This record gives sequence, structure tokens and C-alpha cells, in this order.
Amino acid sequence: MFLMGTVVFSVLSAQESDSLTVKEPCESKYIAKAQKEGLRSLSLREIPFYYYSAYQCRRNGADPDVVREIDRKQLDEDYRNAKQFRGWTSSFTYCVSVVVILFYVERMFNS
Repeated sequence: MFLMGTVVFSVLSAQESDSLTVKEPCESKYIAKAQKEGLRSLSLREIPFYYYSAYQCRRNGADPDVVREIDRKQLDEDYRNAKQFRGWTSSFTYCVSVVVILFYVERMFNS
């Protein structure tokens, strides 16, 4: 009986929790942070909430340009940063490329 009462109470309380839904999903704090500081500023915990808010914003049709502008801004920033190699991954890429090219050059001359 106690278990049934707990299940009924949890279902009823879960159905009436409107505090989790944002009235204007395009005005959530995650979208505001992404607008101000970019998508890379969101932590791993915030990313799912951002994408859920972005989905709700697009679904409601309130202002889908907000999310598009954030995506465009991040793509432009990534494009600017991609013009040059930086960090250990670029060094690793250079080393792997040299090894692969030398391997094929050696096979050509030893055949």
C-alpha cells in the first residue's frame, strides 16, 4: 500500500512541475551565455540543457534566428581558428604524415 501511494504521489508531483519548463525558451540562461561568450564557453553539463533550449526555441518558433546566429558565430570562430595548426594534435598530424609519406617513398624505391 505504501509503495502504491509513493508511486501515485511521484507521478502526480512530476506532472505538475511546470517550474522546469521555461516560458520563453529562447531566453534561457544557457542560450544567453552562448550568445555572450560562444558555444565553447558552455560546460559539459550545460551543453544538453543548451541543445534542449535551442530545440524548444526552434519548435516554438519564437525566434529561431537566435540559435542560428549562435551557430553561425561559432562556425566563424572555428573557421578563423582552423587557418593554422595549434597544439599537440597538429604536431601529431605532422609526424604521422611524414611517417606515411616516407613509408610509401621507401616502398617505391625498394620495389
